[in-house]
Amino acid sequence: MPQQNYEEYWKLTVEYTDIHGDNFRGTLQLIVDFIDQHSEREFSTELYRDLQNIVNQNYPKTDMGSVRKSINQFVKLGFINYHLESYHPNTKDFFDARTNNLIIKKKKKIVYSNA
Repeated sequence: MPQQNYEEYWKLTVEYTDIHGDNFRGTLQLIVDFIDQHSEREFSTELYRDLQNIVNQNYPKTDMGSVRKSINQFVKLGFINYHLESYHPNTKDFFDARTNNLIIKKKKKIVYSNA
């Protein structure tokens, strides 16, 4: 087995690794809907806690740390903007993608534009 160089890996941990799965897409949809419904409100700990509870009700985790990780991965990847202020202009296009290749292309467009 060839020796692996871990220094070249991104320092990123995510809750969901399957971008085609229901958990990834469903959690992202919940976050986008939440942002749309609360666009008039300023970010607060209470607002973030409300989102955590919604995500946990729909995609239960063993603890709230994992719920926060599932939300924060979308910020790290660029789908969602800091403090849930908004989302990437192409985030909703991601939901329209129906084939695996198109899903990957949409994700790359979002991630690379935020790199």
